[in-house]
Amino acid sequence: MLPTLRFDVADATSAASGLNVADATSEFYRLEKLRDSICDVEVKMLSGAITTPNAMQPLGTGFYLLPQQLLESYQADRMGSELARVLSATKQLMSEVDRVLVLGPPCAVLGMRAIMQACCQPYFNELSRGARGSRPRVTFCSNLLDNDTVQGLLQLVNAHRIQPAKDLENRWGLVLIDGEREPALQHFAFRQFVRALQANCGQEVQTLNKRLIVVTELASDLAALAQQWGCRELFYTDPSVGIRFRALSTVGLIPSALLGINIMRLLAGAQAISDHFRLQRASDNIVLKFAAINLWEMKRCGLPGEIHVWDSALDAIIPWFRNLPPRQYQPSDASCSRIDYKNSYRYDMRNLPLVHHVLAEGCRFDPLTWSTGNEPKDPSLQTGSLPALQEHTRNQHMQRMRDHSQPFSSLVMPLVDEFHLGQLMQLLMLAEVVQSRWHGVNPFA
Repeated sequence: MLPTLRFDVADATSAASGLNVADATSEFYRLEKLRDSICDVEVKMLSGAITTPNAMQPLGTGFYLLPQQLLESYQADRMGSELARVLSATKQLMSEVDRVLVLGPPCAVLGMRAIMQACCQPYFNELSRGARGSRPRVTFCSNLLDNDTVQGLLQLVNAHRIQPAKDLENRWGLVLIDGEREPALQHFAFRQFVRALQANCGQEVQTLNKRLIVVTELASDLAALAQQWGCRELFYTDPSVGIRFRALSTVGLIPSALLGINIMRLLAGAQAISDHFRLQRASDNIVLKFAAINLWEMKRCGLPGEIHVWDSALDAIIPWFRNLPPRQYQPSDASCSRIDYKNSYRYDMRNLPLVHHVLAEGCRFDPLTWSTGNEPKDPSLQTGSLPALQEHTRNQHMQRMRDHSQPFSSLVMPLVDEFHLGQLMQLLMLAEVVQSRWHGVNPFA
């Protein structure tokens, strides 16, 4: 399956911008060597075929092949594979409850929020159960050391009542995802929620088993706790997948399946990018071209390219993407944002680094149109529909960037949906690994 994202660098490599094609592509051979090392050498290291040097520990390149492995395993075993277990566990949980709390570390929650915001109805949790397709409301929490946050969540599920739920509307479930920092304090918070869930289940162990899913490392303290609680739905994270690169692993797939998101399409999109990354030469490879432009920009002004998204559905991609780089050189908050296109005329485009515009050509819902007499007063904005009006505003903004010789690229998605989101997330993860390897930094540290 071919990737359908488009990466247009014409305005990043124009003569006026100061970045020319020769500059951006002069190191394509080296990029291809890095790509080959990731796809071949590092994969062999993960399989144990060759030894992993200490300097490359931890090695988390497993996310590159993970979509293909999960899909192929499911095709071979529709009952016992990892994806089959995910679908079975989430189907059971969603039939039992009307709300699910997903508790985990920030690096996990950021990816899950990005998937939910991009693929679900924008106000999913506010809809009735019928409008949600009988899917539960899903609430994410990553700051389990914040007293008010934890207490607020416990109040949300009426934990203070300490009594069993009498109807579906008051039944809730838990997805617990282990983190790498402050595990003892995190597990203390987990225990509070499990006790509250036990009360909501009427202290029935069998009922608790149906409403609790745990994702953790093998032989971890949380795994021991889950067994003590009687949890049957226990999933183990793959140690070959870097902790910040697990959005498309069971960490992100379990909440996605609960929300009714098509996780097969999500993985298929990611696999399409992985195949494209492995097979295409650098000049036709959107992952390597994205990395090349960023590397040139780092050399030019010492800053990575900025990412701006034009669709609110992609807002949550920004904090997730910001969390990907190794801690040695994570960008500042100013390096990623969503365009405020209503006020974009106020931006001073001079002396700014390269901007990657991430945008979708289509919309999921029918375009909102206006009839004659209700159109905006400005004649230049009388385009007939809200998507057309947004495109007009976006084009104006990009033209102002050209007028100020501000380099920018366009990363275009045909539609914000599971398949194209899987492509976008896999592209950004692979590009980050390439850029880190180029700088001699371990992307999984």
